[in-house]
Amino acid sequence: MTALIARSLTSKDDRAILVDADRQGGALDVLLGIEHETGARWQNLGLEESLPDPRSLSVRIPSWDGVSVLSLGSWSRDCPDVRDMSQVVSVLAGASRVLVDSGRSCEMLESVSVDPLCCLVVCELSVHGLARAKGLMRDIRTRPACLVGVSPHMARAGRVGIDIADAADYLDCGDDVVVAGPLPSSRSLSENILTGLGLSDVNRRVRGVVESVAGFIRKCEEGVCGDADKIRAS
Repeated sequence: MTALIARSLTSKDDRAILVDADRQGGALDVLLGIEHETGARWQNLGLEESLPDPRSLSVRIPSWDGVSVLSLGSWSRDCPDVRDMSQVVSVLAGASRVLVDSGRSCEMLESVSVDPLCCLVVCELSVHGLARAKGLMRDIRTRPACLVGVSPHMARAGRVGIDIADAADYLDCGDDVVVAGPLPSSRSLSENILTGLGLSDVNRRVRGVVESVAGFIRKCEEGVCGDADKIRAS
């Protein structure tokens, strides 16, 4: 989801950097199908010596559809310390738009030295998904925030386990939390991810939710996202 939003926010004159900060999962380059592209990953930044220059780093790391991607090889034992990762994110944020995919962890939000502009929580619309999202929404204090509901993968078309409005009520989403979705299950997209072909095939319904969330982020950048009802995605 973060990668698709980063691509939606990227233009010729307005680049974005996608940072993989999921220390338990990671490997965004594999998900995007660019694992064979040359370029720096977290493991070979040389953080034990000094912090990288943000402009040179954006050139050194691989690119996916115009988005610079700093990926984490989760299979490596040399996973950077979260404090070092936070420092790099802070440096990059001073020079460019940065989107951080932190998986299910709040470590990055708690340790980064810059205030995040907004926060995105992706939640499967199932009992299990809501239970996990409940804890995240409680721990994440960054506002405004956006909750994206995702239809369970095996759900029939048009029928989700839990309605997006009921999910928002259960998670106590106030006026400072925008609710987007539901993001439909896409068979072709799932097949491409599972076979290592990346995220090239995105259907119209998925693209519509992604673009609505990207619009929310643009409004946050413009400082006009105070009223969640005016930018609520559907």
